[in-house]
Amino acid sequence: MKTKSFITTSLRAAILVLTLGSAWACRGQYNPFLIEPRAPGSRAQRFESYLIGQYWNSDDITFPSVTLPIGPGPNPPLATGDLKFEFDDAGFWGLGTAYHLNSYFAVSGEFTFGSPDYRASFNGTTLRGEAFINAGKFNVDYHILNRPVTPFVSAGLGYLYFDSGIPSGPPNYYYWWDYWWGGYVVTVSQPTYDKTWFTLDAQAGLRWDITDQFFLKASGGANWVYVGNGSGWMTTLQATFSVGWKF
Repeated sequence: MKTKSFITTSLRAAILVLTLGSAWACRGQYNPFLIEPRAPGSRAQRFESYLIGQYWNSDDITFPSVTLPIGPGPNPPLATGDLKFEFDDAGFWGLGTAYHLNSYFAVSGEFTFGSPDYRASFNGTTLRGEAFINAGKFNVDYHILNRPVTPFVSAGLGYLYFDSGIPSGPPNYYYWWDYWWGGYVVTVSQPTYDKTWFTLDAQAGLRWDITDQFFLKASGGANWVYVGNGSGWMTTLQATFSVGWKF
């Protein structure tokens, strides 16, 4: 896939830049574990929040020996076979927050959301739909340089929630009394096939602290999603741009 090849090449280039930057930084005397006081112009002991825009690409995934209904009604006929999902590339959005222990190390949490289109193949038929995905990651970030412009690397663990939008049973109806408007209200909830998986992630990028309050970040990275159930690991690739403020 050309898109995945482009992202992979970009990741390799980023790793090369980070390696050269790290070697250059090591020429001087510095201590990345130094406890620094909070000070103007420094990231040390600062919180930050940021908005995320992301380009998302995923491997195809196959669930072996899945049993699904193949007809309508309360007791439909069932079939067992492999269920394959092929995802289209998609744009995600999200929010992040971090705390800088000093000018080099920070701990961060990010939450992204997107709705990629997919093709699901099962029992000789193909279904097209739109999934909902929420990914969360909890990372340690390392900034190579104690300067406003610095390469950085980040790694951690998290989760990926996947909702196929495919009904998993009949709808559920709920009746309740609305005290504000008066009268009974009926709401409908449709259960769908969904799953939450454990993930590992790594990324590399460049950070620019424009002022003492505002910054930009750009990075490329990957999530390794442990699907299990005979499917093993699924890889997703992301190109991420963030804009945020420190306080």
